[in-house]
Formats: sequence, C-alpha cells, structure tokens
Amino acid sequence: MQSERLIEKLNNKLTFVRKASLKELKKRERADHSLVPNQNLHEVNMNIHTNYSFSPYSPTLAGYMAYKSGIKIACACDYGTLSGNEEFEYVCKYLNINTVNGFEVTLVNGKGEEGIYSFYGINKDSEAHFLPMLEQFRKVCFKRVSNVCEKINKKLTKFDIFVDFEKDVCKIANTKKGATLTLKHLYKATSEKLIEKFNKGRALADFLRNTLCLDIEEGAYNLLCDSNNPFYVYDLISALRSNFSAVESGLTPPSLSDYISVASKNSVIVSYEYHAPNNWLKNQTESQQTIADFESLIKELKREGINALSISANNLSEKLLEEFVSLAENHEMLIIFNERVEYPRDHFESLAPKTIKPYLEKCAYALLGNYVSALNNLEDGLYTQKTISKVADFKQRLLIYAQIGKKQL
Repeated sequence: MQSERLIEKLNNKLTFVRKASLKELKKRERADHSLVPNQNLHEVNMNIHTNYSFSPYSPTLAGYMAYKSGIKIACACDYGTLSGNEEFEYVCKYLNINTVNGFEVTLVNGKGEEGIYSFYGINKDSEAHFLPMLEQFRKVCFKRVSNVCEKINKKLTKFDIFVDFEKDVCKIANTKKGATLTLKHLYKATSEKLIEKFNKGRALADFLRNTLCLDIEEGAYNLLCDSNNPFYVYDLISALRSNFSAVESGLTPPSLSDYISVASKNSVIVSYEYHAPNNWLKNQTESQQTIADFESLIKELKREGINALSISANNLSEKLLEEFVSLAENHEMLIIFNERVEYPRDHFESLAPKTIKPYLEKCAYALLGNYVSALNNLEDGLYTQKTISKVADFKQRLLIYAQIGKKQL
C-alpha cells in the first residue's frame, strides 16, 4: 500500500515531491521485490508522451513506468514541446535507462500533405533554433483548440452542456510551463462535462449514439455502458475524437523544409509516422502493392532528408512488418516501432513481433549513438558525408553507432 501511494506521488504537481518519491521507491526495492522490473527484457520505446503534451503521466511517472516495463532506451517525444524532457532524462538516468532527447510535431511537406514527424537527438544548438519554432506552433495549436471548442459548444449547448475554454480546457494542460494544448485536452474537458450531466454508463452512451447520432462502434459502446470501467474518461475521449473530426480545423502546420533545415545542420534524425491503409484484408491480399507503395514512400522521404520511419502493427501482418523492415534496411532507413504512450491502456513495452525487435533495438541505440557522436563533432553523425565516406556499408555503420549508444551506461 505504501508503495502504491509513492507511485501516485510521482504524479504530484510539485517537482521535489516527485523526485523524493522516486528515490524512496528505489530504496523500497530491497524489501518489496514486486517493484523490481525484469532486467532482461531490453525493451525500447521512442514515443513516450508526458503531461506536457497529452498523457496521464508526469515525466517522472512516465520514466518510472518505462523502468517497470523493462525499457532500456526511451525518448520523451511530446507533441510540440521539449519542456518535459529535462525531468524525463533526469529520472531515466537515475533508473539506468538510456534516453534520446526528442519531440513530435505536425508539419506540411512541399506537396501540401500533412504528416506527423519526430525529431531525435536534440542538442543545445538545435534546441536554440527549435524552441522559438515550437513556441509558434503551440500558439497555432492553442488557437485551433479554441476554435474547435466553439464549434463543439454549438452542438452541445442545446442540451445544457457548455465547455468553458479557459476554465475547463486550459486548466488541464500546463501551458504556462511550455505544455502544448491539444484537441485531446478539449475532448477530456468535454468528457468530464458529459459525465457530470449523465454520469458514467448507458445513459451517456445512448446520448452519444442516439441523440448526437455519433458513430460509436459496438466495442466502444460497451465500454461506455460500463460505469465501472477504470479508463472510462479515456475511452470517452477516443469516441469523441473519432466522431468530431469534421469540426477539427484551423491548424496550419509549419513547413517540413524549415524543420529539416535545422535538423540536417545538427545531425538530428527525423522520423515520419507511417499509417498503413485502413483495410487489414486489402493489406494482406494485396500485400505486394502495399510493399511497393511503402518502398515508394521510403524513396520520397529519403529525398526530403528523412532517414527514419515510425510504424505500428495496425493493419499489418507479421510478414508484412518483416518486409517493411527489410526494405527500410536496404534503403538505409531506421525503423522505430510506434508504441505511442498517451492513454492508460497504452503499452510502454513494444508489441512488435519478435522477429523485428532486434532491428528496432539496434535503430534505437543508433539514434543515441548518433546524438553522442554529433555532440563532439556535428560531422560525425550517422548520416553525414564524412561518416558515410569512412563506412559506406549501412549495416556496418548502423552496428557501430548502436554500439556507441550501448556504451553510454
């Protein structure tokens, strides 16, 4: 019971309370062996979010839960901000976890296509350039959430439900300390208002489906009918997100080329978040076309200066994932398995098939090796011309940088 209370304090609003609780938990491992994680898992997760973007976890709690999941290398990859990274890195270092400094942002490429990109290995020089860019991005996000809040209120005020942008939405996000206000914060505030009106359970689920005419899938509907569901608010957020996309407007993403320019000058590695076509059967029956499209995407990303891809198991078989990894390696592209941590149901440990985990671990450590090498000399990064001229073979070069990363602890 005492250990559980200490874990809860890792989410305390006060930094010194979080740090003191973490140290006490480590001391208690001698007496409470349930606190000791499996040291042999060697998991990696390069997309951990904290409450500086949208997540139920402070950087301290996120780092501790990564530790408990057997994570050996991690990245706090908050949306539009670097503000939580310092605390996350401190915690992970204390817990003997390797970290890469990063962030995630929505950008638009030269074709006008929006995408989510992650930036790994932020050094002090690149941070100085990225910080004002991210601050401007957060202002755009803030305005967008405000606009969408007005649109949602137009739908809900007739039912005597009103979401106050300042009092209900902004208070959820720690924007004054550099957190990014996202639509998920708005949906959380909206969820709390709906629960206040209808209570948790079938009445609320029926209101969404029958009165608002939202397209709630059967599985999601059943979760919302269960008033004892411990993740009720987050399941409600997911239901709202999937149904209010029509009112989500107003975000004009920054240019990808501007961010790539800063990244390339500082040996920061950029990753594009790949989304497989939302048709599992088609992906399996027309796998050759899916593979061909994936290879075309890789070639296009390489031309833009992007050397990593984030993928997930959604709609993809193990065989397809293996093909993707093989293609990526052949095109000198890193693969990051997209285990995004934003909700309590999310996993810190990787759900990737065992067959591709060795490559994922190698890529993760190579990201760290790239960062460490570039700290001494920007020309010593994994993808610089100087390094390629010395070690032309990508597989050998990747192994060298993964070994550099592994030596950090």
